[in-house]
Amino acid sequence: MTPRTILACVAVLALPVCLSGCTKPSGAGGADELLTTLQLQEEPDGGQTVLEVRYALLGEPAEHDHEHDHDHAAGDETAADDDHDHDHGDHDHAEEVGDDDEDAAATPTAGMHDHEHDHGLEGLEHEHEHPVADEDHAGADHDQAATEDQHAHEHAEHDHAEDEHDHADHDHADHDHADHDHADHDHAARDTLEVVMVGVVGGVPNPYPETQPEFPFVKGKSVVFLADPGYVAEQQVEGHQHAPGEECAFCEAHADDAAHAVAMVRFIDDAGQPLNADLQKLATLKPGQTLVVRGVAKVLPGDALMVDATGYYLRD
Repeated sequence: MTPRTILACVAVLALPVCLSGCTKPSGAGGADELLTTLQLQEEPDGGQTVLEVRYALLGEPAEHDHEHDHDHAAGDETAADDDHDHDHGDHDHAEEVGDDDEDAAATPTAGMHDHEHDHGLEGLEHEHEHPVADEDHAGADHDQAATEDQHAHEHAEHDHAEDEHDHADHDHADHDHADHDHADHDHAARDTLEVVMVGVVGGVPNPYPETQPEFPFVKGKSVVFLADPGYVAEQQVEGHQHAPGEECAFCEAHADDAAHAVAMVRFIDDAGQPLNADLQKLATLKPGQTLVVRGVAKVLPGDALMVDATGYYLRD
């Protein structure tokens, strides 16, 4: 059972508590008068969809974290490329030093050739007479070349250590930034929120068939279930349709998603309880209509979204 399925089960248990009104029934006339006062002549500004209201209360979904992780992975790849380029630069530098050494080794040989050509047998006899001095001179050249190679190698290692230090500082800064973002994300959760919410009456297969058989209405109560318009549009594009009440494996598999995209709207009395009157009859609402409600939104146990409406506007 997925976490969302568990939350949906908890939400189903929480809904009947929110639908239980006062034991004394309010007359249809009183409910009709109250609904008339709640009806708005113009659509209020700042409308948000059902899912937008949910995210405003609970924060963005998990996809935001995955994107953040993806950004970090891209940064790590960039750092790896920098390391590779740095290593390549060290390799080129070592090759240049090697070339310089080869040139230095070639130059004395050329000088000796010219010297031999100019002095002929005398030069050769002179070199033969002082072989030890020549060997010492060659050994000194070799030691000097080795010293230069060691110095170049130490210089490359020093630069590489500084580069690693810079990368470590960069990674540390990214880590602190990630902690800050997660703290802001956790802080985004709210208890209640005044909203103007736009939703479709019904619009999705009943996600609560056992507890709300009259979905999207509640018999004898001023309650209606609104679905997120974007989610409804996606379902219509898929072309999934069947008769009301018909068992469907597809709907059962996506019941959790449907419940996530649905909000329960209550029209309440002064005591904060839903009016004991059939909203479908009083407000002449029909499934598929777009309803705009103004009120206070909150999240119930199980992440069920509920809005206590203080006004409504029915789009044509």
